[in-house]
Amino acid sequence: RAPHFLVQPLSTFQKYGGSVTLSCSVEPASAIISWQLNGAELDLPGVLVSGGTLVIASLNNDTVGRYQCIARTPVGSISSVPAIVTLARGGSHYRNTESALGPSY
Repeated sequence: RAPHFLVQPLSTFQKYGGSVTLSCSVEPASAIISWQLNGAELDLPGVLVSGGTLVIASLNNDTVGRYQCIARTPVGSISSVPAIVTLARGGSHYRNTESALGPSY
């Protein structure tokens, strides 16, 4: 039967060098799962794929982008919605929040 998603990967952001995990779950369990980055088959060092789980060990400029989970069965294939992985801006928004609140007395 044709595959369908139970869980699709979610967009996320992480600081430079941080790890990111994306998850994808499909039925039937016999479906073959692969991953794409920016529309191309994924082949990057430091990106580990184990079925429906993708782990970016250390986020950098080469590993940000649009990730998609692809599920294939003999009947057909489907692509997940893109999960956008972006670099967080060094926590500056936290500092801005603190300074906006001013000192506490």
